[in-house]
Amino acid sequence: MNLKEAIAEANRCLNCSVPKCRQGCPISNDIPDFIQALARGNLGEARAIIGRKSNLPAICGRVCAHELQCEGHCILGKTGRPISVGALEQAIADFTFTMELPIEKVPQKNRGKVAVIGSGPAGLTVAGDLTKQGFDVTVYESLDEPGGILLYGIPSFRLSKDIVRREIRLIEAQGVKFQTGHTVGESITVDEMFSQGFDAVFIGSGTAVAKDLDLPGRELAGVIQSTYLLRMEYLYQSGQILREEVPVQSGDRVLVIGAGNVGMDAARTTMRLGAAEVTVIYRGTEETIPALRAEYEAAIREGIRFLFEHTSVAFSC
Repeated sequence: MNLKEAIAEANRCLNCSVPKCRQGCPISNDIPDFIQALARGNLGEARAIIGRKSNLPAICGRVCAHELQCEGHCILGKTGRPISVGALEQAIADFTFTMELPIEKVPQKNRGKVAVIGSGPAGLTVAGDLTKQGFDVTVYESLDEPGGILLYGIPSFRLSKDIVRREIRLIEAQGVKFQTGHTVGESITVDEMFSQGFDAVFIGSGTAVAKDLDLPGRELAGVIQSTYLLRMEYLYQSGQILREEVPVQSGDRVLVIGAGNVGMDAARTTMRLGAAEVTVIYRGTEETIPALRAEYEAAIREGIRFLFEHTSVAFSC
């Protein structure tokens, strides 16, 4: 949405006395308040309201499960047109960044030192919240760049890497320090963190270890984890590895097990890598598919096949 469209959409909000959109939000964001600020054209106030609960509005506005959460609970959904909360949050975050509106002043860092292990959504949220409360925060990340799954696990067609880096820079501007290339337990231990003066350590090591399936043929070449594929594709796109190191090559036939959002990301990524055919198999029905409806429909449009009610698979590569 451009700003004019966003303000028009905000003015559709009923400003309910009992806002169900807030009830549907996992962090109980003050959704009606920031929408009303936007409706009045007060972008700075809207951004400040969002900032009370969220440190990643440009990201949440793009990839949160709005259709199940805030928008899914909006009373106007009964008319078929719930308020586009995600698009409004995205518009507010993008406008305030583009116009370089000043960030909220943060207090002096005099309440103690906190180490955060991991720079994915959990680590970034904790770091952002604590620095606003006056804590001196250092984030330790094992990889070369902070962002975790936001950077290495969500494809660029769903979440621009520039947006992720932008949100991290804003958190850094509030005083959070980032130490990349540090694997806690190897380059530094938790005991060493405490000996260096940290008062607390938050462990947000995240989703680096994927779920696996104990299926016949699991050990065969060509059977890979979706998270590994997505990471390797990012490393290729960012120029860190060669194309032949990506585990899917042009012309491959690909089978994806599972129809959640990660499955949709993997299937759509392999299509972009030039796969000749991509099929998703899922144990349930089309009605019970766990992926967001928008992601499922996008996969259909891109030519990905779906096979439902499959309860057993054996690999033969």
